[in-house]
Amino acid sequence: MIPTGDHDWVTGTITACSYIPEIFNEKGLPDFQNLHIPLYLGRSEYIKLDEKIKKQSFIDPLSYKKS
Repeated sequence: MIPTGDHDWVTGTITACSYIPEIFNEKGLPDFQNLHIPLYLGRSEYIKLDEKIKKQSFIDPLSYKKS
């Protein structure tokens, strides 16, 4: 472990892994209906995306420069 400010950098060697077929779709891509990855929001807060989370579109704040 290497201290890097307010975080630690962890290095190591992968010695094993596992494959769970149920979390992949027929094309071999992750099926997010069966896979729940927590997202780090900062300050020790996490959120798990699920069907309750609504997707929203945001206006590009720099869109006025593109015209």
